[in-house]
Amino acid sequence: MLRVGLLEGSKRLRELRGWTLAPLGAVIFVFLVGAGVVAMVATGGEPSSETLIRKYFSSRTGGGATPEQARRIEVPDCRHTNRIVRNEFVSECTVIWGGRRYTGCFAFNDDRVVLGSRELGGTSGCQRLLWDSTAEALVIR
Repeated sequence: MLRVGLLEGSKRLRELRGWTLAPLGAVIFVFLVGAGVVAMVATGGEPSSETLIRKYFSSRTGGGATPEQARRIEVPDCRHTNRIVRNEFVSECTVIWGGRRYTGCFAFNDDRVVLGSRELGGTSGCQRLLWDSTAEALVIR
């Protein structure tokens, strides 16, 4: 009985040895492309809230952080709230800079921040966050 298992195993091994690199490469390519398509569909192909918030702080409205400074801003999570401001749903996000945690509120639309923590801060636990170019840090104003 043990011999049958070894024979079956060697038969499978011989079948695999018969594959050339072209069909094997094609299978791997199809698998990788399929995985990429599934990932894009699952994420919606839209930029993350962290990316949008970093762009906000890089903008004039957000304070004008340099791209390098903005990359160091972390946004581990955003939660939708039941608040609507200027016909936009507000999300409450945890923003981390230099080891400090802040709570900023943002409204997203068309892959951008349409209302940021500067406009939404000071209400319902949201802090008015702004990038201070002089201090080169995220500050509460």
